[in-house]
Amino acid sequence: MGVTRKSLAKLSPPRIAAPVTRRRLMERLDAMADLPGVWVEGPAGSGKTTLVADHLNQNGRPQFWYHLDEGDRDPSALVSYLIQLAGQAAGDQHGLPYLTPEHLADLEGFCRQLFRGLYQSLPADAVVVIDNCHRAAVSEFHTVLRVAFEEVPPGMWLVALSRHHLPAELAKLQANRGLDVLGAAELVLDLRETQQIVSMQRLCTALSVEALHQTCGGWVAGLILLLNQRDDHRGNAPLDLSSREALFDYFAGEIFAAADGDMRRLLLHTALMPVVTVDVAREMSGNPQADMLLDALYRKHYFTTRRAGDAPVYTYHDLFRAFLLARLQHEMGADELRALRVIAAAQLERMGYFMEAIEQYGLLQDVDAIARLVRGHAQGLIDEGRLQTLTDWLQRLPHATVDADPWLVFYRGVSMSLTQPAKAKAMFEHAYELFALAGDPAGQFSAAFGVMEVMLVISATFHPWDRWISVLEPLLEAHPPADPAMTVRAWYAFLYTCLYRNPDHRLIGRAVETLERELFGGKLHSTQAIQAATGLLAYAHFTSNEKLAARVLPVLRDLLDSEHLAVFSRTWGTVWVGVYGYFDARYEEALKWCTAARELARRHEIVTVRQIMGCYRIQALAHLGCAREALDEAAELGTEVMPENLYVSAYLAAVTGIAHFIAGNRDQALDHGERCLELWRRNGFIIAEAAWSATQAIYCLADGQYPDEAMQHIDRASSLTADTTCNYLDPLLELLRAEVARCRGDENAALERLRQALAMSHNRKRAAALFWARPFLPHLFSLACTTGIEPQVVGSLIDEWNIDPPDVITPNWPWPATVRTFGHFEITVTGQLHRGSRKTQRRLLELIKYLAVAGSSGCSVDDIAEALWPDAEGDVAHGNFRTALFRARRLLGGDSAILLRAGHVVLNPRRVWVDTIALERALASGAPADTGLIRTLYRGELLPGDEAYWLLSPRRKWQEVVRACLGANR
Repeated sequence: MGVTRKSLAKLSPPRIAAPVTRRRLMERLDAMADLPGVWVEGPAGSGKTTLVADHLNQNGRPQFWYHLDEGDRDPSALVSYLIQLAGQAAGDQHGLPYLTPEHLADLEGFCRQLFRGLYQSLPADAVVVIDNCHRAAVSEFHTVLRVAFEEVPPGMWLVALSRHHLPAELAKLQANRGLDVLGAAELVLDLRETQQIVSMQRLCTALSVEALHQTCGGWVAGLILLLNQRDDHRGNAPLDLSSREALFDYFAGEIFAAADGDMRRLLLHTALMPVVTVDVAREMSGNPQADMLLDALYRKHYFTTRRAGDAPVYTYHDLFRAFLLARLQHEMGADELRALRVIAAAQLERMGYFMEAIEQYGLLQDVDAIARLVRGHAQGLIDEGRLQTLTDWLQRLPHATVDADPWLVFYRGVSMSLTQPAKAKAMFEHAYELFALAGDPAGQFSAAFGVMEVMLVISATFHPWDRWISVLEPLLEAHPPADPAMTVRAWYAFLYTCLYRNPDHRLIGRAVETLERELFGGKLHSTQAIQAATGLLAYAHFTSNEKLAARVLPVLRDLLDSEHLAVFSRTWGTVWVGVYGYFDARYEEALKWCTAARELARRHEIVTVRQIMGCYRIQALAHLGCAREALDEAAELGTEVMPENLYVSAYLAAVTGIAHFIAGNRDQALDHGERCLELWRRNGFIIAEAAWSATQAIYCLADGQYPDEAMQHIDRASSLTADTTCNYLDPLLELLRAEVARCRGDENAALERLRQALAMSHNRKRAAALFWARPFLPHLFSLACTTGIEPQVVGSLIDEWNIDPPDVITPNWPWPATVRTFGHFEITVTGQLHRGSRKTQRRLLELIKYLAVAGSSGCSVDDIAEALWPDAEGDVAHGNFRTALFRARRLLGGDSAILLRAGHVVLNPRRVWVDTIALERALASGAPADTGLIRTLYRGELLPGDEAYWLLSPRRKWQEVVRACLGANR
């Protein structure tokens, strides 16, 4: 932005010409040096700056000054100068970020990281002085200042100078010894200090020191004025100090009148400048000896200070400059004053004092010059996050001027983008039309991109994105941005909108390639890195690109782990980790991340994101089996969602339907599903309509009641995603076609569709959507197990999702464990035959045999203890049982393999397949027995060769039951 020359003055220590050292105050400051900081307060002209500068010069510590002005009320401007301050010590290696708009929602968090970085860049014993704090006295500045004091590391010192009392925001710091206050009463001169100043000034006066001291009331500025007062106006009467500004004007007038013509001309002609260099003074006053005059003012302590730099830079005290400006209006003619303002404006512009230059151009009514400055420096302000400053500049221009200039309209849109996004969108659209008329492709690109960025935040409907996709397409091809940050922002916005509205766009591949290159190049600012990562993760989700997601997720998580990250960037990154987890069927992980994103959005009032993350919480809870809790959250969220927000309304209807379906309320699920589909069609989110068309088909297929209606929804979803990059729904749609065929009794079609669905499910991301059809998975997966379709895929999904078998009969299900007792005794665990060893205790296997023989009815602990440990005392037998139970559970795959409730024990038929239980169910169905199945299950005598007394009765029972059944079915 070209503020280097200005920063030399704002960030330079003052040079005090032979100051009077005020020992009592120096000792007070020494006593405060062990604290993080000090607040020095006192009225104008009380010697605050001189005192602190003298103290630091004497103790020799490295000092870094920041002289505030009214422009620093914009916290982004303040931050930009603090970054330059860090640059004085660390060069360009400090790595401190500007306060761009996305950080403003968490100003305190941003500043905490800023000051940690700033202090780290300074010498370990540095002193930072923030002068003129009263000039930026707004709540945001007080927040910044409080954090600055709180983060001071041991060994450093922060000094703040102000005309105001300690702000309430800093009072707690004083109470906790985080700072101390040097107050106005302490700055009042005592008699000895008055004597020292009188002696140093070496001016003749008819007043005694005591009289001077009494007259000035201990006010440093008043004493200097009295010492410089003309002799013929001296008197001994005490002065009324009730209005020091009026008193100052009176005496300054006396002194000014006594000055020679060259000095008066110099003072008047340079009063328009906030800082004065020798060259400026010569040009504005026309006096080649201006350097000598300025030096004389400085050495006489006449309200003129000098700051360090390559060349001397002088500043007039605020009271003195206000007096000079008033005299300038009174003594100079209109034409001469106008000519002087022209020179001053040009000088201010050259020196980097753009706001002050704009003020002069405004007084000159030079609209063209103001517009030129805005156009020339607006982007620099935007890059530094100084949108408030940009707004102030634009307000100096007539509306007609702004409305006719496309770049000014564009910059007005940027200045509103954070606080008034809807108005900003209208500004960007207007700017685009003006750029198009002017044939300015760079402007068209900027305006179109601005529209799309704002729409990403505020859009309740996605249909308007179509126009801007078509606008950006030729611009990106003909005029791709060269700057990496703009490249990422442009391709991210383009990719994201295409995924929502045009998922088969031919440039999606190029967008992904560009974002990958920039993200993994490692040179992006965190804000753009988050954009690139979330854009790529969205693409990876829609396209089931597991390899890309595996590369992006670690980078995104690392970014989110960093302490310094913009609020919106952190929120948006957290959103997409949660969203990807949800669509990867990792619901516990998704719930954690979506909850975190919702809380970030709630804390910083990002309403749409908060509500959408509330929706993701609802559906994650429902899939985790917490349907009642999910419905309660849906009802609460429904009280705040505005009906006109079609996006959130559609999502809420969709997830409420999911919760109702899992809670067993199928009719309510169907009703909410129809509503959400109608809303998705209205707001234009194509992929969402496809996903919930598939979900509606699931609702229709529950209990097999509406297969034809389900097929219509399946076909609709397929048509929406056909020939697009979105393929994560494909296995689900094929699985649902298999279920439709099964409902219709077409087993061959069901098998073929199931085979296609599972063949596509080798991709874990594509398989994840099958979880939504969980009610149908037991039967369909059982069919796959029976026919040998993709056994590894089916087995892994059954294991990961804990899918229960549809019944206890089918032996081909990938049971965690199986137990066979007919014909021979056999245990398999995760498909591997268990071979007994010396480590396998006999009683452990006898316990499993006993439970298998007990079947689905199970038995009591007492029965087991009596049968297996008949000679042991009761307590010993029960202890032996507990040991055997622990080992049996471990052998069969976990605690859930054997259930123990209220002294009753049974093998869990959902976790362990047992041939006795399977045969029980096969015989108890009431239908004619399937002799083939019975022969498959009953392979021979129950536990042959085992002579345990408790086996005799069950063995005979099974022989008789099977013989009778097979005989009856000959």
